[in-house]
Amino acid sequence: RIRIRISSDRRNNDSNNKQQQQQPQSSSSKKDETSSVPMDPFKQKLLRLQMKRNEARKLNKSAMVEEYNKLNETKFEVSTQKKQKHEQKVKKRQREFMQTERDPNSMLYESAEFAQTAQQKKKQKLDNAAPFGWNVFNADTLYSAYNKRIKNHNKRNAGFIRDTKTLSNADSLDYAQNDGQDHISEENVEHMVNELNEQIGKRKKFQRRRTHYQEADVSYINKRNMVFNKKVDRAYSKYTAEIRANLERGTAL
Repeated sequence: RIRIRISSDRRNNDSNNKQQQQQPQSSSSKKDETSSVPMDPFKQKLLRLQMKRNEARKLNKSAMVEEYNKLNETKFEVSTQKKQKHEQKVKKRQREFMQTERDPNSMLYESAEFAQTAQQKKKQKLDNAAPFGWNVFNADTLYSAYNKRIKNHNKRNAGFIRDTKTLSNADSLDYAQNDGQDHISEENVEHMVNELNEQIGKRKKFQRRRTHYQEADVSYINKRNMVFNKKVDRAYSKYTAEIRANLERGTAL
């Protein structure tokens, strides 16, 4: 009896397996039949429109994100990106030169025009570089600052000489000693006044960059108030330390 039961179970399992194998075959044949059937032209047009709409949505979203990032970029981020691009370009150029066993710092492989412009840019960068530390108070720095200030004035009066005969006997100590005979034009005076006003405006706008600490306590409403609070803190912090501690603990009377 046990043998008969085992054989019947085996037969049932074999029949189930055959049915399961036949089912996917039948489903695949149905799929082939449906795929072979041509789609309605209206459905095809609808499918193409849906694909175009999805593509347009993706492009619109990417453009929107790019525009948002560009509008919210700070000057520091823009400068860092430009610096990174320039460094990548320089590294790529150095790799190409190293592969061909050439000196990347040499101008022998560049045109004369490119070398001249590069030299001029380098010289201009050194001339316009801001002084650092105690070099701000050097005589050379003050002289270069004076030359910068009178640069526009010299352009206006370039090639203008009042009296060529008196140049050989000129003496700087004789200036303004002729009882008003050396008359200064009102145009030059006005130009000097405008230049002084520009310098005053620049000094008002100038602000040295300072590090910002995010974890510091914010006790100000603007930058001017922040400077005032720092001055007050330097003057009275040691006298009000106990009062502030009591207020923070909540034990102040």
